[in-house]
Amino acid sequence: MVKVRKLDKQYVNVTVMLYLMTRLGTAKKVTNDYEKLTGKKPRSFEIFVKDNTSVFQSDVVK
Repeated sequence: MVKVRKLDKQYVNVTVMLYLMTRLGTAKKVTNDYEKLTGKKPRSFEIFVKDNTSVFQSDVVK
């Protein structure tokens, strides 16, 4: 499947680890690390999508 879809091995490894961490419940805690690092309040996913709608509708991403 990885070769058929021409996926980078490192991308697959990171995706699998994120999935595994989520399944194990280690990603349950919400932190304020983003705000500490950037000094900005985080946006909700809904607002992020609304702000970037054109990117999601673009033919550039394949």
